[in-house]
Amino acid sequence: MKQLERPSSTARHNTGNSNPFSGLLPVLRKEAIHIRRDPGALFFTVFLPMLQLFMIGFAINTNVRNIPTAVYDAANTQESHRLLDRFVNSDDFKIVKTVFSDDELTREIVAGRARVGIKIPPEYSRRLMAGQTANVLILVDGSESSVAGEAVNVANGIALTESLERALSLSVTRQSLPVEARPKVLFNPDMKSANFLIPGMIAVLM
Repeated sequence: MKQLERPSSTARHNTGNSNPFSGLLPVLRKEAIHIRRDPGALFFTVFLPMLQLFMIGFAINTNVRNIPTAVYDAANTQESHRLLDRFVNSDDFKIVKTVFSDDELTREIVAGRARVGIKIPPEYSRRLMAGQTANVLILVDGSESSVAGEAVNVANGIALTESLERALSLSVTRQSLPVEARPKVLFNPDMKSANFLIPGMIAVLM
């Protein structure tokens, strides 16, 4: 007499798990009963996550405009004013204070009143007239990496634009750029976003 073959354990396992969502409905029913018995749970399961979602969405702003900027124009010449006008017209920088020393410039950034500090050295115009490269110091608060990165990129772009216009206006070919920005990032030199995002997320979620 021929014996019936027993189905293998693998076949039985596959038959039992043919529908991976078979247990979803009982779980939903159980949670609905729990919420009906305890209405306060609805606040923590629905409204609180939605509140955190909106808070995080509005708190994290990637649009960088009108960065508070302090200026130390040690040259105070027509050429230095022209360069500063480029920063103002870019809409990325907003000059909030004019200082008259290196210490004041650093103090404005440390105090948080300015995110960027621009220093034009006293020899700026003289080096331009002599055909040499004039360096401009850009101090950047790196505590907010997105703002710091935008400030560095825009400052380099402004210096490059000024250099190209000056180079094209001269008949003599230069081997170096007339104006060069020298960014210096404070507090977060590597501009790691985690140094800003993680503490901010903790503050928002708490």
